[in-house]
Amino acid sequence: PYNDANTATASYDDEPTVDLPISFYSILNLSPARASSASIAAAYSAVMQRELVEGFSQDALAARADLVDAAAQVIGDAALKAEHDLDVRSGRLTPVPVSQVGGALALMQEAGEHEAVIEYAPECLAAVRGRYARRDITLSAALAHCELSHLALTSNPPRVGEGCELLDIASSILIAEAGPGFSGELQDTIDRTLQEMGPAYVIEL
Repeated sequence: PYNDANTATASYDDEPTVDLPISFYSILNLSPARASSASIAAAYSAVMQRELVEGFSQDALAARADLVDAAAQVIGDAALKAEHDLDVRSGRLTPVPVSQVGGALALMQEAGEHEAVIEYAPECLAAVRGRYARRDITLSAALAHCELSHLALTSNPPRVGEGCELLDIASSILIAEAGPGFSGELQDTIDRTLQEMGPAYVIEL
């Protein structure tokens, strides 16, 4: 269904979209110079086999798989690749069908686009309908905050206050959207890290 590098999928023509800064190279963790048939196939397998955090809905996982398929198809086709390269260079956003944004944000977060996930999550939340779709978006936003927290806590010197505040935000948005039992493994990790960093946070203050 993916025959247009400017649209995440061509089979959802009547569905509303959200414009997102998606790079198919980032999704596959490839550079344009390394995008050979063999490297695309290897990158595709690696992304599809990646273990994900507990909590994503089946719809989000299906959308994620569709977008990985799209990335491999576009980058593997010379004409579509050239079009996508132009879009990336010009900063053009990709219209993503609303039903696919949960998978798109998950992939953006996996690719390290943490700030972009946090920036675009509110727009995605405003566009979707349904509890599970909102949870998918919130989970990606929480993971993005956790990754930024990790960068702060492992910097030299550690930015403990910033890291703890980011973890607090991650926990708060998860609980507010889905309750304390949602993605329990992630919430346990957040709570444990906050407890471990508590003394250092007090010293920094």
